[in-house]
Amino acid sequence: MARNTVLQAISHLRSLGLVYTVRNRGSYVAHGRQTITAEPGMRITARSATEMEAEEFAVTPGAPVFVIERLDSDAEVIPAEVAEIRVPIE
Repeated sequence: MARNTVLQAISHLRSLGLVYTVRNRGSYVAHGRQTITAEPGMRITARSATEMEAEEFAVTPGAPVFVIERLDSDAEVIPAEVAEIRVPIE
């Protein structure tokens, strides 16, 4: 199989959120990864997980989490290890 074909396939899988690529390391299957695309009025902050959140997400207390706040809904907390934040370029 041609290298270009493989790169195109990986690029397509990445656009679907099924794999993620780490520079100089390789591409990996995105088990349970969530892609959040920033929208106008959305606020995204990072902080450490509380003990309750750590238990809920099965991570260690203090692990990084993202807090996503939208104008029309409650805040959503997502473990950073399974999240990808995308900011559209206009």
